[in-house]
Amino acid sequence: DGGLKARGPANGVSPEQAYAEGFGGAGALGGFAFARSLSRGGVPAATLGRLSSLLKDGHPGDQTKVYHGLTHSVRVANVAAAVLDGPEGRALSEPARNTLLVAAALHDYDPSRTPGSPARVSATLETLENDAKASALLQELSAHGVDAAAVKALVKYTDFSPDPAARAKI
Repeated sequence: DGGLKARGPANGVSPEQAYAEGFGGAGALGGFAFARSLSRGGVPAATLGRLSSLLKDGHPGDQTKVYHGLTHSVRVANVAAAVLDGPEGRALSEPARNTLLVAAALHDYDPSRTPGSPARVSATLETLENDAKASALLQELSAHGVDAAAVKALVKYTDFSPDPAARAKI
């Protein structure tokens, strides 16, 4: 398992538990490695609070019924933090680390989706570009070394299709 231990029922954390432990507000960083890593990387608590609110609002519907929901986004960002805590990750600059962590956290941000449905990469990219709240947060994060263009490029590369022709377009 590479030393990464999951918690809670079915080796996961419920969305309610995720919010209560790590997304309860600016100071509630709880057990979330990615939030602690961003904090160590110079991202202030108030900005982390806005990131948490954005994430919570970007996953509509019953989070227990959709795989690419809040719990998944937290898991992906925490795995990224664990990788970045390794020797290769520690060799990266704080801005590069912060960029990777923000991309991992936001990779399924899609507040316009039908509640309970999976996120769409195209909608995530459009929202990061055109939504005032998301754009303002990315601009605020850029003051802490987050490269917004790189975040969007990394999100784009999470797109997938089992169809080879569609994958070639992606």
